[in-house]
Amino acid sequence: MIFDIQSGYSFDPRTAEIRNKDSGWRMVILTSDAFLSLEEGLYKKFSTGASVIILEMGFSYGSVLFESLNMAAAAHKDSDPPSEKSLADLLMKTGCGKLSIDGDIEHGARLSFSIKNCVFCGNRVHQFSCNFARGIIHGLSTGLYAKQDKSTVECVQDKDGAHLCLIGLIGK
Repeated sequence: MIFDIQSGYSFDPRTAEIRNKDSGWRMVILTSDAFLSLEEGLYKKFSTGASVIILEMGFSYGSVLFESLNMAAAAHKDSDPPSEKSLADLLMKTGCGKLSIDGDIEHGARLSFSIKNCVFCGNRVHQFSCNFARGIIHGLSTGLYAKQDKSTVECVQDKDGAHLCLIGLIGK
């Protein structure tokens, strides 16, 4: 496994802890196949209710990520508040995939997010929509724009055969 310590994470072999260098948060490494297995287990146990559970887990995680960015910006008087760019950068740094955003970014209306090479889908289009990534985007954008929108998700392959998650937020 390639683990670049300079990527923003540190490993303490004495305590077997991986920590984010910026936030100090303890981290766990979970492969995309392991995540897919967890999703499949939830669907077997809870059927269609698993979608809501996974979406809420992602929303909670996205909200926590937004608050960490917000607190970091507040701690430095010269810092700009969190923006769509800082959110996209954070998701890419955490290994979620390459994120791009379209729509009325200034007002948070009709936003469309594309995640190329989404880690939560394990690089394959499967029977489950990527509700965890959808929840993360929803939680982050709710914090950024102080409003909760409805969201959609579709996992596809682009014209080059790469995996792509398309997440839309429908403004009120």
